[in-house]
Amino acid sequence: MPNSPLLKGLIELIEKRYPLKVINSDYVLVDAKYELYNMMLEVEMAPLLRQKFQAKYGQQDTAMHVVWSIYQGRIRFNAAVGNNILLLLDSLTEKAKKY
Repeated sequence: MPNSPLLKGLIELIEKRYPLKVINSDYVLVDAKYELYNMMLEVEMAPLLRQKFQAKYGQQDTAMHVVWSIYQGRIRFNAAVGNNILLLLDSLTEKAKKY
């Protein structure tokens, strides 16, 4: 699954849309019985985006069905649905609209 076209396409979209670089990506097996995987993306954010992330989510480690951890300046996102990572990143941009 790590070489999945879906994952490659999501990484391309994320890197074009946001000021960040995907350092590592993979699918993580979370339930062997039902063969359920979560998407993992490890990113380095540009300083301004990182400041927005810390201002909005600094006191949390989960939002929008995405869990993250921060280690050595990188953020590792884990989500059952990769689009939720996009939604989380969208919430940091000025393009995000509230309906």
